[in-house]
This record gives sequence, C-alpha cells and structure tokens, in this order.
Amino acid sequence: MKTVLVVDDQEFIRKIFAQMLAGIGNIKTLEAENGNAAMGVMRVSHPDLILMDITMPGKDGLQVLEEMRNDPSLFEIPVLVISAHADQEAHAMEMGAKAFINKVELNNINLPEMIKQHLGLI
Repeated sequence: MKTVLVVDDQEFIRKIFAQMLAGIGNIKTLEAENGNAAMGVMRVSHPDLILMDITMPGKDGLQVLEEMRNDPSLFEIPVLVISAHADQEAHAMEMGAKAFINKVELNNINLPEMIKQHLGLI
C-alpha cells in the first residue's frame, strides 16, 4: 500500500483529494493543514508522495520544499505542488517539486493518472 500526504490549509480541499485518492485504490491518505504539520507527518510516516499547496499560514509550501531539499531522509519523496499561484511554478520546480498543477486548470488534468505515475503504479 502506498501512502500519500495531502497538505492544504483548507480542510475541504484535503477531503476532496482524499476522496480522489480513495478512488485510485490501495492508497493510504494522510493530511496536514500547514507546512509545520506536514514536516512532522513526513518525519514519522515517510509518505510515498506529497500533494501540497503553496500558500498556507506558518510554513508555506516553498519553505517545506526547501526544508525537504536539505534533509536526506525526505529529499527523495516526490512532491506535486497544487496551487492557484501560477507565478510560483518556476520557484517550486527549482525547489524540487516533480510537478506544478494550477488549481485553475485542475479540471483539465487527469490527476489520478499523474499520481499513479509518480507512485509507480502504471
């Protein structure tokens, strides 16, 4: 079973992604409401993939990516950044994100297939 961590400060967004992940099957979903909580979950559970928003109170997604980049135990976890701030795509990719998904274009992307690909399920 693969584990995916969903990081977003809005609970309803986390629930939407958790439902989508449940539809893929054989995936355990973990949730964190901000970057600080995400770092704690990562260090304990070491998820196989992270779906993360950028704009959050406290430690934002870019700060989490930077912290992960400097931690050998977390560096290899693939992170898919999902944000409405398209202007931050280049910075997120520089910081190690494997993909940047614009929330505005979310309906035009087959996110379950992208997740399966990054988890090595296809």
